[in-house]
Amino acid sequence: MRFVPITALLIIMAARMARAQTQYEDLDPHRPVAVQDAYAIDRYAFELQLGPAASGPEARAIYAIEPVLAWGPLPRAQIEISAPVASALSTVGERTAGLAGLRVSALYGFNVETIALPALAIAADVTTTAGPLAPAAPLLSLAAIATRSGPGFRVHLNGAITIGPTDASPLAGERSRWFAGLGIDHTWALQSLLGIVTVTAEQPLTPDARTAWSAGGGARWQWTPQLVLDAGASRRFSGDAPAWSATVGLTWTFALRATMRGAQ
Repeated sequence: MRFVPITALLIIMAARMARAQTQYEDLDPHRPVAVQDAYAIDRYAFELQLGPAASGPEARAIYAIEPVLAWGPLPRAQIEISAPVASALSTVGERTAGLAGLRVSALYGFNVETIALPALAIAADVTTTAGPLAPAAPLLSLAAIATRSGPGFRVHLNGAITIGPTDASPLAGERSRWFAGLGIDHTWALQSLLGIVTVTAEQPLTPDARTAWSAGGGARWQWTPQLVLDAGASRRFSGDAPAWSATVGLTWTFALRATMRGAQ
């Protein structure tokens, strides 16, 4: 009977909508902080992320906006494509604006968190040479992620390395040869709000760069069942260019019926 698959589809879509109401708990890179959690978006779900970012020092301020489209094709897995557009001042004093390299990334979660094990995931990210602010050669980043829950909080550990040559573009200081981060978050479920603080260390992809330590914090708020607002700020207090940075973003979670046919 035709109503059977239709009913099944409605049940799945209702489950997706219920899950979308807790998307404020999902931490993506720079949504709102550099540290992310070990969880992918739901299977069949799509996320459209959009948000501007700015970083200093003021004399060489960088402004950017990065639309991201993510999709969950499999359980505990997601793929993303993003097209960051930025405006940055070079070392010779000329401001350049444009695409900063198309990025394609994927994340796979090995497990759901248990009493014995934290949630564990790996991620890969490729940055292409498309655009005037892109790196001169493609870059491959590999990351390991762990998330452990406690009474009223979660702890996130991130570690990543980037394979590729040093970068001489105006955004070289925003890309890392290696990265390590620790984040602790807390949720206020009745307010659909998450707050997080982080400490990170990284080596920029510039030649002879020194290790840069940063501290930051941010929040994610479930505005509607499908929309999440986020905002964050951080301070790089060591390295070659200590500076403030800030970001604000919007995430829209949705589903397409055509991609859910296999679930009927």
